[in-house]
Amino acid sequence: MKSNWKIKTVGEICEFINGKGHEKIIDENGKYIVVNSKFVSSNGKIYKKVTLNYYHYLKMTLY
Repeated sequence: MKSNWKIKTVGEICEFINGKGHEKIIDENGKYIVVNSKFVSSNGKIYKKVTLNYYHYLKMTLY
């Protein structure tokens, strides 16, 4: 870890939203990485991408 980095909890740096599955919007050329359990458990080596910002997608479909 870099000396100028600060330790924070996940809740301090992002908002958790439990909602719809992301399978329908997966795009291997996408701009955004999906942070899911596989991403975390593989230390970021295994990931999926989406073109659509998932947070905005959830806001449009859940609310």
